[in-house]
Amino acid sequence: MNIEGCEIPDDLYYDVENDIWVRGVGENLYQVGLTLPFFYRVGRPTRIKPRPVGSSIKKGSSLATVETPNYVGALYSPFNCEITSINENIVENIVKNPYKTWVVQLRAVENPLDSGLLAGEEAKAIYEEKLRTGKVACFKTFPEHKIIVLAETCEKILTIVGDYFFKHVKKGESLYVVTQDPATEVDMIKWAKDMKQEVLEIRRQDNIIHVLYRKVT
Repeated sequence: MNIEGCEIPDDLYYDVENDIWVRGVGENLYQVGLTLPFFYRVGRPTRIKPRPVGSSIKKGSSLATVETPNYVGALYSPFNCEITSINENIVENIVKNPYKTWVVQLRAVENPLDSGLLAGEEAKAIYEEKLRTGKVACFKTFPEHKIIVLAETCEKILTIVGDYFFKHVKKGESLYVVTQDPATEVDMIKWAKDMKQEVLEIRRQDNIIHVLYRKVT
């Protein structure tokens, strides 16, 4: 299924609160990874370090450390388990294929379905609300940069976007902008045309606008 442009496969189980997916791969064995909305929320990962094989982990404790340029956090265990295998050197692939790139493989010491995991369809309504309230959307191209510009005038929004765009975004890279003024949409498109840059996608979410720019020159 697709929610706000974000792929959420319906053949997996989810801990929606922590943006974790779970796939059964054998008797009491499960692969665990992070969903695409997680990376749109925190950014492109620079380091993912799983706990060692053989570690016994309680539900809610860390299975791995996840780092991005603006975030340090954890992949939390959705149930009591033991780590049986870790997937190393996954930073380059996990954003491109988040549901094929598992982080750890676990042996469950309890029935995972008793821990509150939801099936894909059951998770859909909760994910829709989470993405809406969290002001998150996904695009066909994962951005190198993201800024959130809320509660500003149209002129101020464009000034902030322009300053960031020309200071930090390299040619060929993309910038994901989240803003809340619906009247700004036309001006943001015009700004890109005037600056000879490209608008790759625009998504609307209630009064929130999600714009993906690509730097052409």
